[in-house]
Amino acid sequence: MDAGAASGRLGLAALVAACAAMLATGLVVSADSAHSGVGSGDLKPDLKVQPPHELYIAEGGKELRLRVSNTVANVGTGPLEIQGDGNACSTDDIDGRRTVQRIFQDDPGHAESLGFFIRGEDEGFAERQAGCSRFHPRHDHWHFDNFARYTLYDEETGRRARGSRKVSFCVIDTGHPFPDLPGSPTVQNGPYYPQDPDHPKIPTCSATSIDGLSIGWEDTYGASLPGQGIKVTGLRRGAYCLVIEADPASLALPGGVLDEIEEVANNTRSVRLRLRARKGVVNRLGPDCKSF
Repeated sequence: MDAGAASGRLGLAALVAACAAMLATGLVVSADSAHSGVGSGDLKPDLKVQPPHELYIAEGGKELRLRVSNTVANVGTGPLEIQGDGNACSTDDIDGRRTVQRIFQDDPGHAESLGFFIRGEDEGFAERQAGCSRFHPRHDHWHFDNFARYTLYDEETGRRARGSRKVSFCVIDTGHPFPDLPGSPTVQNGPYYPQDPDHPKIPTCSATSIDGLSIGWEDTYGASLPGQGIKVTGLRRGAYCLVIEADPASLALPGGVLDEIEEVANNTRSVRLRLRARKGVVNRLGPDCKSF
């Protein structure tokens, strides 16, 4: 999304918490948790990929691309909260900012909110390393790296046909599909993320902002945005399986870079479709793919 689109969908309060320094282990417990008697119950996010509402073929120059929208919701017991810690990702990657994820902890002193996060009550937290973020010039703000991945499989052979590069997101609250989840902030109070001290009136994903997803909220990237396409030039006509992943796994990190309640099962959404790329036609087929 460009800066204007980002500004149009944001309207939030100023930053209320600052990032604590990380220990060598990648975890640090806040002073609040030590003083409040917080137990060991972690209130974690749980990312859930929603069905894409946009799928179409677009032509750009000599290339054909399958454009796909992506919506990721948080159905966990705590928010997804991420921000930079002020350090470069590495000595070889000085342009990116190292990112930490804050995991809030259940406060047994608030019996009415046991088992789910309430801001202002569950103030204890720990922080862990969660990959990297970097400035996205086409969107004019910062993106959290490797938040999504799109892969197209040939249904007949089961082989990977095409795929996207790693897709980064400016992760913020844009929709409220699960308002009945315990601890979900109301629409009347407005979305919480991002919190940006540099742009308190029109906050956006900046180098200093706290970004994320509140319980019950979702973030949607439209199919026309940069990064939301898979090259399909030259693909044969036939049935394919589109697999959309949030916080995708890797050999080094089979659970992805984020810490969640459920690391695999609901982080993936598959869609059966029939492609006629040269004709610019894509049709959804039901039900969802059986494998992949």
